[in-house]
Parts: sequence; structure tokens; C-alpha cells
Amino acid sequence: HSVNFPVRSYVSFFPGTLKSVGPEIHHEAILQRADLAMKRAKECGSKNIVFGSGGSRRIPDGFDREKAKAQHIELSKKMALLTDKYGITLAIEPLNHTETNFVNSLAEGVEIIEAVNHPRFLLLCDIYHMAKDDEGPDQIIKYGKYITHCHIAEKQNRTPPGVEGDDFGPYLRALKKINYQGGLSLECRWKDFDNEVKVGIETLKKQLAAV
Repeated sequence: HSVNFPVRSYVSFFPGTLKSVGPEIHHEAILQRADLAMKRAKECGSKNIVFGSGGSRRIPDGFDREKAKAQHIELSKKMALLTDKYGITLAIEPLNHTETNFVNSLAEGVEIIEAVNHPRFLLLCDIYHMAKDDEGPDQIIKYGKYITHCHIAEKQNRTPPGVEGDDFGPYLRALKKINYQGGLSLECRWKDFDNEVKVGIETLKKQLAAV
């Protein structure tokens, strides 16, 4: 009994035990996993995979940041070539400083994107991570041409829209200003999914209508 329900995007690309940077890296294993994930995503009719994996890209203490950046770019270039095989877009996700110590802002994500220089290697903006690190909505406008997907959750406890009552208006206005046409996922910590998701979607629709 199959349900025709579209899966538009994926998170949790690979675990922190597979290292993309540092003294011991696992690029081949990551690429094998990425190949399988993209193959399955294509079979599901999906177009987008989020490339966050903050544990994987955490730079070990004392390891050279420029070397780590070069390692991540090398891996990202190989991943971008895999997208040609399956027609999947990879969206690199900047994460706040409590989750990783590398690629924490849209600007840092764009540095990787410009080095990779591939039409299906693009940027995710996560309003929760941006708010946590006091990254303003002006950055969405600045890097809008690269943004292919967006995550949203409330700042304090990563709750769905409507729990704490966060006003996402400034960020939503920035997305509107760039004429954003991509997806907007509620990537939240859930306590009562069925009820919270209804309120979350309603709240987000109201706030979108207001901008």
C-alpha cells in the first residue's frame, strides 16, 4: 500500500563519525553514502538534499582551519559531480556555533559554494541557526541568488512556529524580497507533533501573509 506523498528534501546526510575535515578523513566512505542517498532521492522523485552534518565538519582543536577548508572544498567538489549523475541539488547548511565550529554563517557557506562553482551545489538558510548566532535577515538578501532551501524554528528551544510566539517577519520579508521560490521546512524539536504541526503551519502561513 503506497502513499503518493512527495518527499521534497532530506536532512542528516551522514554521521559525525565520518569526518570531512581533520587529520583522519573519510571522504571515500562519505562519497559512497552520498551516491546511495542521491540514487534513492532520485527514485523518490526528490530534488534536494541538505548538506549539514556539523559533527563531520567540526575542526579538531589545533588543526589548521585553512587546511580543513581545503579538505571540505575538495570533498564538496566531488559531491557536486555526483549531483550530475542524479539531478539532485545539494544545499550546504550553515549551523550555529553550538553545533559546529566551521561554516557558521551564510557568508562562510558561500565561500565553499563559490570555490565548488557548480549549479547544483547551493545554500540553505536556516532561520533558527541565523537567529541563534544573531545573523540578520540582510544576509538572506545579500546571498539570495545561492539559496535553494530554507529551514525554520523558534530561537529559544527550536520549537515549531506558534509555541513561543517568535515573529519571523524580518526573515520572511527578506525571502520575499529575493523572490524566493524554494522550499520552507519546519525543522523543529517536537513534543506533540500532530497538534504542533497544525499550529506551526497555520502560524507560518499567517506570518507569510502579513509580509
